[in-house]
Amino acid sequence: MPWSRISTAADEVGDDADCPFCPGHLTASTAEADTLLARGPGVNLLPTVGMMVPGYLLVTAQDHVLSMADLGADHLADLGPWLDTVRRVLTPQFGQYLTFEHGSSAADRTGACIEHAHLHLIPLADRLSERLRGAASWEVLPGFTDLVSYGGASYAYLHVSGTHLALAEPSLGSQWIRREAGEVLGLDDWDWSLHRDQQPLKETLYEFGGIGLDAALAEAGHHLAGP
Repeated sequence: MPWSRISTAADEVGDDADCPFCPGHLTASTAEADTLLARGPGVNLLPTVGMMVPGYLLVTAQDHVLSMADLGADHLADLGPWLDTVRRVLTPQFGQYLTFEHGSSAADRTGACIEHAHLHLIPLADRLSERLRGAASWEVLPGFTDLVSYGGASYAYLHVSGTHLALAEPSLGSQWIRREAGEVLGLDDWDWSLHRDQQPLKETLYEFGGIGLDAALAEAGHHLAGP
């Protein structure tokens, strides 16, 4: 069944009126790309604008921070298991997921195209994993919580096949992950602001109605899921 739009709460702290990922914008917006699919510990699960394949989602921080690492160790410790559950539940429908973030810092804001912490969840791990691993000299992290060591710095984070990887001060360029995905998909319009195909978004919203993500998150003990 189709997924019904859920309005996000407007009482979160750290709101920036000009930011497309902050509560003020999400509450006012009626765009399908601003549909709140689930809520986690301090994060929202949203469709991505310019969705290249069904199931390409974003996990955005509810507070206006520049990177997930800036949320702190306790927050990341709660967020990591929530992400594991989301990926596990969505994989049968959309495919194996990889997770990517281009974290910004106050000193270096040249990486992320939107200066608000967000993770890309992309169901193209089977086609992209080796390509991305070989693109840089990644540091292997023991776990997601260890990303906190990059707080206040510019970095890239990649999670593939259960492995957490990070890269300090990356020179990957803006929208690197979308450019890489566009390459393997044979798409020239990888730029989120130029991609016009709305069919993947419509398919994603339709399929979400039968996935049961909220129930799976609740069963796993993630009490902050849902509206």
